[in-house]
Amino acid sequence: MVSRETNKTAHGALMLWAWGVLVPAVVLLGTVGRDLFPAGLWFYLHRAMGVAAAVCTIAGIVLAKQIGTGVEKARTHRILGYALFCVGLAQPVIAYFRPDPSTDPALRDVWHFVHEKLGYASVAVGLYNVRLGLQMWDPKDALSITYSVGLVAAGAVVVAWQVAGRM
Repeated sequence: MVSRETNKTAHGALMLWAWGVLVPAVVLLGTVGRDLFPAGLWFYLHRAMGVAAAVCTIAGIVLAKQIGTGVEKARTHRILGYALFCVGLAQPVIAYFRPDPSTDPALRDVWHFVHEKLGYASVAVGLYNVRLGLQMWDPKDALSITYSVGLVAAGAVVVAWQVAGRM
């Protein structure tokens, strides 16, 4: 039988990769990938990383159910985790039903708005939830502190890139 601590560590590693690395990369690829990669490659990377994030998330949720605590300090982390799980599974479904812009440009605009904004929101909430998880794991741990500093730096770069691209 696997120990609870081992399950917590595996859950944290999977979710750190999914929501701390892969999902932000997926959104970044969807935002600037067309400018950085040859035609079509950005989309394949976007989709492949999205699938990898979904697999990590599903495995992480299975482990979370095995860990299962009723601890009050984990409540926010748990609720956000389940909400992110739902959004994370909804995004590929939404992507599958992407309307053709040549047949219904207005519907495609709505689809793009929803897909994009859910992506941005899931990154923000996902990164915050990873931080909550790291704090519960060990609030004084160097990884937790390093992650927080890296998060602020990465966020600043993305915001600057977005602002520069809209000027």
